[in-house]
Amino acid sequence: MNLAAKKMDIVQWVLSIQNEAVLDDLSQHIRQIEPQNGQSDDALLFKYKGEIEEKADLEKIKREQGFTGINKAKMTDLARQANIEEPLEDLLNMLTP
Repeated sequence: MNLAAKKMDIVQWVLSIQNEAVLDDLSQHIRQIEPQNGQSDDALLFKYKGEIEEKADLEKIKREQGFTGINKAKMTDLARQANIEEPLEDLLNMLTP
């Protein structure tokens, strides 16, 4: 089925609906999934397009994001405050299904 036929099929289906609440609900759902502000799908994709570099450079990413490292004393203090008593191996096993 081509695009025009699909559109006509949907139009015919909508025209057959007699319940206003159903039409309101349908309208709300369509507005949630249609491209924003009438933009085409290509325009939306272009909005989020970025350059993909050949290799990831961790140091460059750190500079771009302003990462300064982890404060080891603060992390140790947070771990102490968490008061976790289970062995690390048990905690890791909880993460896997």
